[in-house]
Amino acid sequence: MVKFLLCLAVLGFVWGVYQDYQRGNVLDSVKQSGNLISYHADDQSSSRDIYVFTDINCPYCRGFHKNIPKHNQAGLNIHYLFVGFLGPSSRDTARNILCSNDPKGALDKVKLERKDLEVKTGCEGILNQHIEWAKLLGVDSVPWIMNANGKRIRI
Repeated sequence: MVKFLLCLAVLGFVWGVYQDYQRGNVLDSVKQSGNLISYHADDQSSSRDIYVFTDINCPYCRGFHKNIPKHNQAGLNIHYLFVGFLGPSSRDTARNILCSNDPKGALDKVKLERKDLEVKTGCEGILNQHIEWAKLLGVDSVPWIMNANGKRIRI
């Protein structure tokens, strides 16, 4: 029985390492896409990247977003990806942000000022890619935060 339990523990560890490796591969695709909204650290020489899956209608995500300047001062580059979990307006607003001439400014406007955006079209492909990455990474809630190696960071 002890050998069986030990074997299960080893298999669990190996499975976890494999999942981390797979998440790392997906994040490599995310990084190379260039389809992220990023807030860069004040000091890039010692910065670290984190990836945040967000929904426009998520109050916790809004709270996280208000603290972006503190995270940047702490040396974190924040890269946003969108999912449409929390209501029908989530996808539409995310698309409007991604299609905006100034996506970062549009995101700030929605998250911080709670303002509506002009309706835009043409960025469904980018939004669908974000949602597909979320599925591949096992994202099932927001905010979902990961480091550059694919490890989830719980807040």
